[in-house]
Amino acid sequence: MSIKGIANLADLMEDLPAAGSQEVALSLIDPDPHQPRTNFDELRLDTLAASVAAQGVIEPLIVSLHPETPGRYLLVAGERRWRAAGMAGLTTVTVVIRELTAEQRLAVQLIENIDREALSILEESSAVVRLIEFGRKPKDVAGMLGKTQAWVSLRRKIADHRSHLEYFVAEDRTRDAETLAMLVDLEKIDRQAFSDMHQVERITRAAVREALDRAKLRKLAPLVPVKTPEAPAPVPTEPPAQPQPRDEVPPAPQEVPEPPRVPESTSGATDDTRPPLAAKPKAAPAHPRPAANQDQADQFEEARRAVQAALGLPVSIHAPHAGKPGELRISFADLLELDALRQNLT
Repeated sequence: MSIKGIANLADLMEDLPAAGSQEVALSLIDPDPHQPRTNFDELRLDTLAASVAAQGVIEPLIVSLHPETPGRYLLVAGERRWRAAGMAGLTTVTVVIRELTAEQRLAVQLIENIDREALSILEESSAVVRLIEFGRKPKDVAGMLGKTQAWVSLRRKIADHRSHLEYFVAEDRTRDAETLAMLVDLEKIDRQAFSDMHQVERITRAAVREALDRAKLRKLAPLVPVKTPEAPAPVPTEPPAQPQPRDEVPPAPQEVPEPPRVPESTSGATDDTRPPLAAKPKAAPAHPRPAANQDQADQFEEARRAVQAALGLPVSIHAPHAGKPGELRISFADLLELDALRQNLT
């Protein structure tokens, strides 16, 4: 059975087939090893156990038949109540038995923990990725959990960099998803700035955003071209004229214009012995145009690499040419990368 459009636990449970409810020995129920929650607050468990000892387990646990061990049950929802019942000395609990697939169990567990007892952001992120690994598209997972695609994208990003973020969550420096996602971006741009964040007692979005902005400015600062005065172009000098034999006429230079035609004499004879007029050398321009050089191309390539590193996406730069403005093109593969780009820019 597929799960789609589920916004809360009640809707989900109404949509799933039930095999009935009954009293089951506590010892026959096994916790799900794939339960998203991995940490249980001992103080809150003690408080809950005291309540269970006084009033019993008011709300039934949700279990399914164990897929590997006949005669036993796999706990789907209510592990805190199951633990508290054991601490309170109960031997049996009331359960609702549901026939669930592994994907459905995970969806129930994730929704229950989000609605009732907040998971840590790392637990939440890992569970979201596991739902996607079942073959779900991020937008389907978002609809299943009643969340936005941006919410899912943030948690995918955090799960992909979990090992780098565990310290901040474990030490209670921050539990905010957007702050952790920005820390991921900060590490990509400036490892030293990311390392300095480990010394901050309480990390806020504003603090990380400020550090991220400074890191981006440092990354882009070398890209601003610095104009240096250009050395004047050397004025070309002509080599000294070589003596020519008297009976030879020196060849005319290629760039020298043809000598003016000598007007005919009254006798009709042409003075062929007159040497051609020497052309005046062209004056060097007062401000010679600088030739296109490799330095400019290198600057554009350095800028492209820095922008690409800052954004984390493929970037191409087309330099201005013939009066047309330059272009900066950013390539992205899917909506997730586009959303990550939006977060980097904002």
